[in-house]
Amino acid sequence: METPLVSVITPCYNQAQYLPEAMDSLLGQTYPDWECIIVNDGSKDDTEEVALAYCAKDNRFRYFSKENSGVCDTRNFAVANSKGKYLIPLDADDKIGASYLEKAVDAFENGSEKLRIVYGQGEYFGALSGPIDNKPYRFETMLVENTFFNSVVFRRVDFDRVGGYHEYMHDGLEDWEILLSILDEEAEVVQLPDVCYYYRILPTSRQRSVNDEMHKALLLRAYEHHKETYDRHFPAPILYVHRWHWAMNRVEELEKELASIKGSKKYKTMRKLSGLFHRKP
Repeated sequence: METPLVSVITPCYNQAQYLPEAMDSLLGQTYPDWECIIVNDGSKDDTEEVALAYCAKDNRFRYFSKENSGVCDTRNFAVANSKGKYLIPLDADDKIGASYLEKAVDAFENGSEKLRIVYGQGEYFGALSGPIDNKPYRFETMLVENTFFNSVVFRRVDFDRVGGYHEYMHDGLEDWEILLSILDEEAEVVQLPDVCYYYRILPTSRQRSVNDEMHKALLLRAYEHHKETYDRHFPAPILYVHRWHWAMNRVEELEKELASIKGSKKYKTMRKLSGLFHRKP
């Protein structure tokens, strides 16, 4: 019986030193029918040499190189050059558990047509170790925060249906936004009991470099793209934002007005007179 192909999508930008661990985790898979699309996104290190060494070792690895264009475009490029029925992103500095692909494919092949995402338990490694606290999946929670790690397995048809990774999220949160696109209120999700994903903590992870203002801007982009969905669950959320801004602006105006009054000669004179009238005999 022919088994479906899983395409592992691995963009790599100056992460050659970590790439072998990610690739070795694929060589150790109990499921044999996978391909790994490694895309060198304009790296300045020896990413090409490391990737080509794995291609020479196993023809399931395929290597591409292009000019730097960011993670969204690079992942889309990788998918466009892949052939799998199922897709899983795997960053070059992370790794996956040995039975992950086998159990994910089994869940899809024997599950409901409404099944959209399969994932498992996760652990940190590197600068920090310990379990990843993945909250139980609820679609409403997903609208507020990402409840998944980025290496989840999903169907290629769903990736194509939503148009892949969206370039308006190129500054971050692209993993959350594409899953938000794939999911809906009727979608089913399976979480495997095994540790399937290992997320490397680096001193300068890309997520940490996204400041508060950029984070807010990314959330707003996601909201605007999924406004109909948000409005079904959070009626007129933007109205509350406008009210909050109005209140904050009004407070700022009052503070400026008060500072102006306190700085006036009339106010200072009245303060002096008030002190005279309230002196004890």
